[in-house]
Amino acid sequence: MKSINPKPLQKKDCIYITAPSGALKKEDLDFALHLIEKKGFTAKIAPHCLDVYNFGYAYGGKPKDRVKDLQKGLDDPTIKAIWCARGGYGMVQLLDQLNFSSFKKNPKWIIGYSDITALHNQINLLGIPTIHGVTAKVLPGGNSPESYQDVFSILKGKSTQIEFFHPKNKPFKDFSGEIVGGNLSIVYSLLGSPSAVKTKNKILFLEDWYEDFYHLDRMLENLKRNGLFADAKAILIGGFTKMDTKEENPNYLGDFDQMAYRIICEKLKNLEVPVLFGVPSGHISHHLPLIFESKAKFSYKEDKVVIKFKPSF
Repeated sequence: MKSINPKPLQKKDCIYITAPSGALKKEDLDFALHLIEKKGFTAKIAPHCLDVYNFGYAYGGKPKDRVKDLQKGLDDPTIKAIWCARGGYGMVQLLDQLNFSSFKKNPKWIIGYSDITALHNQINLLGIPTIHGVTAKVLPGGNSPESYQDVFSILKGKSTQIEFFHPKNKPFKDFSGEIVGGNLSIVYSLLGSPSAVKTKNKILFLEDWYEDFYHLDRMLENLKRNGLFADAKAILIGGFTKMDTKEENPNYLGDFDQMAYRIICEKLKNLEVPVLFGVPSGHISHHLPLIFESKAKFSYKEDKVVIKFKPSF
């Protein structure tokens, strides 16, 4: 399936902020609203974006209202990009109630990560690229300027590039392909559903945080048994942050947890495709955007992995 790239944004175009997952406070959006205006765009907050619906979890509104807000973002031709306010949980509740018919004809950029992985996967299965990047709510501790700058570069139709080093990475021949995946917990939870990630001839990216090591092992085993690793043409491993507990894990605050990486290495050790560690994406401060379901070019230069993105090659 050929990717259908959203159109670049123009000056004063509308960026719509909605909360399909967890709840947030108005001040959580102050930085994003300021940044949108500073970059020359117009910000619009969804009607129910600041709602709170407590039903075993603090959702960003009742399911019907979250659906209504997101559907408006998908359908409204005056909205040129959708920036998800935060992750948490709740996106999966909305998937079967959304209508993508108008969106397929006039796709627009969707931005977010973590729980928004469920939305990424649903849209990527339609052959439409999305931006796996920072949410409108800033990660506790803040994000690097580049985390935002590269998102807006993509929105404007510009090429972006990521370079990173990790001692586990080995030289490889240049290759290209479409990235899919996202948060491991969400990828794991979608298995067996119509929104499950398809990795055949794709490049699988995974990240996560606040997961016990035994549960990390469980999730990886399930992905392995479902063929997601065997089908992929490469595997990208991003941030695995605050894994297990402070008492059990002395590297608790590390963005790329050593024990988590050891567990991942064990699960992937027999693969004959590139496995690249230390991708600067996920629940980390230096969270650079990946374009999902759009061709990315990979190369290895001077001990560094280089990933190049361009909205259309």
